[in-house]
Amino acid sequence: MKRLAYFLVASSLLVAFCSCGAKVGGPGDSAGEPVLIEVSPADATLIVVNGAAVEQGYKVLATFDSGEVLDVTSESAFSIDDSILGVFSGDVLRALGGAGGQSRVRAVYKSEAAETGVTVTVNNTRVDDGAPANAQELFDGATVDATLAPSIVYPPNDVYMPPNLGDFESHWTSAAGSDLYEVSLSSAYSSTRLFTARDASAGAFAAFTPGEWKVVGDSARGEDITLTVRGLSTAAPQNVGVSPAIVVHLTNTDIEGGIYYWASQGALAEGVYRHDMSRPGQAAEAFYTTGETPSNRCVACHVLSREGDKMAVTYDGGNGAASIVDVATRTAMLPTDASFVWNFASFEPSGARIATVSQGVITLRDSATGAAINTVPTAGYASHVDFSATGDKIVYVQVAAPGADWDFTGGSLVVQSFDPATAAWGSPETLYTPPAGANAYYPSFSPDGEWVLFNQSAAGAYDAASAELYAVQSSGGLAPFQLSSPNLQAGLTNSWARWAPFIQELETDAGVEQFFWLTFSSKRAFGVRLPQGSPQLWMTPFFPDRVAAGGDPSGPAFRLPFQEISTNNHIAQWTTRIVPVD
Repeated sequence: MKRLAYFLVASSLLVAFCSCGAKVGGPGDSAGEPVLIEVSPADATLIVVNGAAVEQGYKVLATFDSGEVLDVTSESAFSIDDSILGVFSGDVLRALGGAGGQSRVRAVYKSEAAETGVTVTVNNTRVDDGAPANAQELFDGATVDATLAPSIVYPPNDVYMPPNLGDFESHWTSAAGSDLYEVSLSSAYSSTRLFTARDASAGAFAAFTPGEWKVVGDSARGEDITLTVRGLSTAAPQNVGVSPAIVVHLTNTDIEGGIYYWASQGALAEGVYRHDMSRPGQAAEAFYTTGETPSNRCVACHVLSREGDKMAVTYDGGNGAASIVDVATRTAMLPTDASFVWNFASFEPSGARIATVSQGVITLRDSATGAAINTVPTAGYASHVDFSATGDKIVYVQVAAPGADWDFTGGSLVVQSFDPATAAWGSPETLYTPPAGANAYYPSFSPDGEWVLFNQSAAGAYDAASAELYAVQSSGGLAPFQLSSPNLQAGLTNSWARWAPFIQELETDAGVEQFFWLTFSSKRAFGVRLPQGSPQLWMTPFFPDRVAAGGDPSGPAFRLPFQEISTNNHIAQWTTRIVPVD
């Protein structure tokens, strides 16, 4: 697209210069027509420090068919392919520090064009309140002492993150006596250093601002960032400890869509919160909590239509009244007096119909009226239903023995075809039966319909500490496998995994690789800020092409930063967009 944009610009300039057959006035009039132009300087490097803009002037020399060489800079048009690196004013490129990277500078004079490379590097430094003003000098003059090395406990090494995450935290522990730290994020074209005073004997953390992270993310899309922490004692600053480096892999493209989740047992009102992934750095907003629901009722179980305009909810816990909420107005479209009851649901991709689960029965309904269209002909007690993104099948759990829709054992995964034109169902086909004593539940189709993500535990389906993340090919062609990296360890209640709605691509030197993002709730510790036991939402990628190679197709997980840390956060549901509230 950049190359196309350049040709469009060049073409429009040629039209402007050559219309009606008139010659352009200037130093080249008597020299004839240009046959070659050259732009200089070649491959300039601009270093932006702490946001102080850097300017670079360019010059264009034209060689004419007469053999004459003239300076035509004032009559040339300049542009840079990647405008986030800088902007032109006449023949001067101004790098503002919004991002670092490499790009091409282009010049056009009459019918001729030329280009050269440019590299922009951005170096930012911030000294926190409480840290000495000469913190950087203290670190730059110290000698490395391995006994003082801090240990980074978050994020995990080899984690994948989107460039528009918004916030970035580093957590660490350190040797006794260290009280001043440098937290550094570096990549090929940017460096951000944060100096902060901390007592890290029991663990400490520091957060980069959304603006700082944006520069880092935009400078290293599709590349790696290196995180290090250095620590010293201000009483004896001659020696400094350096942590082992943590590598963060950035994806090329932003994460998009909207996420809705249930927050409970904290400082905020209980209920459903949401976050627009295209607006990084902002906290989640209350959407349908006890402050917005009819009569301040509790809402936990919820599911969104793909386009985000409808939300199906269950009020007041299991077997409570259910309804469908118009997201734009936050008003119930159906009665909330228990005229409708369901515990789980999934919208058809169009949002026109919804499959609901109540007491082991899956019912297809009109989402506008709630009217039942038909009952899915399952082979037994069923729960936890999910429509594929293509709308031609569902996956659900078939329970070994009837019980509560939300808490059972002996669950197996079943797929069943669906004809959207006739609303007819095919026969149930068992996708996966877990080993004796195991329970499979919370299935979810990948955005391309090729994979089913699910939980497996050695206990019931509700809040099982042994819950772990698994995946299976929806065709049944490959055996189910555990997602070892995000599971991390046993006993973390890694539960209710869901895919983000978009298929994404990772571009590396080895080629282009498809992947999906997925989220889940987990009771793992969040670095030093939150001990194990309180659920938060975590994210990890899934690379389907890595399955055939026998490796783990996922990666270490990171905590989604928009959550309130004091609340218990569960049941993350995705939409392609956040619908504004009227």
